[in-house]
Amino acid sequence: EIFFYDKYRNKNTIYNSDCNINNKIIVSTIKSLKNNKSPGPDGFANDFYKSFIDLLTPLLLKAYHPALKSQTMVPSWTEATIVVVHKEGKDPTDLCHC
Repeated sequence: EIFFYDKYRNKNTIYNSDCNINNKIIVSTIKSLKNNKSPGPDGFANDFYKSFIDLLTPLLLKAYHPALKSQTMVPSWTEATIVVVHKEGKDPTDLCHC
């Protein structure tokens, strides 16, 4: 299963191997990404995907179809970068902020 934000339905939608991902779904998902966010492990920020949406959409479509058909994702698609940001006035050693 792959999650996409579907702006036409205004919710996250799960697409499985029986569903057909198309350009419209990929474009609407990219357009719904928030600007000025830090990039993930691939090094590309959301702004990059938005700037090159016309070039990237067919490439992403080619990547998603085999993943849906085989019901497996490239391991790197499940990776994320999590950064702890210290808030001023809070004890940085207090991990639970209770």
